[in-house]
Amino acid sequence: MKRIKVLKAGEAEVQPFVPVSFNQNEEFLSSMKIIEFMRTQNSKKEIRKVAEKRGLPYDDEKILFAKKIISNMLDEISDTK
Repeated sequence: MKRIKVLKAGEAEVQPFVPVSFNQNEEFLSSMKIIEFMRTQNSKKEIRKVAEKRGLPYDDEKILFAKKIISNMLDEISDTK
């Protein structure tokens, strides 16, 4: 059960409405842009390019696994924000 507190008119603090305070902050927006960028770069082709660039061994099974891991990590990050 939730508790509520009843206030008298004199006890309430009144502040002017500032539309900017209802906008999401810049840090949050920039992190969401990074997450969306990572989502667009999370394709088998992009993962294969990174593996070739770094000289890492890869096959379709490893690429699929990496894609699933990256997708899960991005989902967890976006859920916590």
